[in-house]
Amino acid sequence: VIDAERSLDWGKNTNLYFEKNSFTIGYAEKIKLNKIFDTLIKMTGNSVIITGFADKSGDKNYNAYLSEKRAKAVQNYFLSKGIDKKRLIINFMGDSESDSINQADRKVVVDIISH
Repeated sequence: VIDAERSLDWGKNTNLYFEKNSFTIGYAEKIKLNKIFDTLIKMTGNSVIITGFADKSGDKNYNAYLSEKRAKAVQNYFLSKGIDKKRLIINFMGDSESDSINQADRKVVVDIISH
């Protein structure tokens, strides 16, 4: 049994990485999401901010689309597990915070917040 409060590094965001031009959540990233899910189940007063990003490999419109699809993929993962949509805040940044075509910029950042 995972102790969600101990398995997550409180005060830090959880980064979920994606392949180039993809919004498919990989196996390793699902493990991270399951830890967050466990926390959300135990701490019903908490919500998450889900922010999608893209690298600079595409044009701005495509990168905005891709970052939105990544954020919504994470949102849908939580919804499929029964988390209330009201607890899921999504943002998407496109490539506005990217300096490169590095995989580190192809991500979704999930931040747990309390009310």
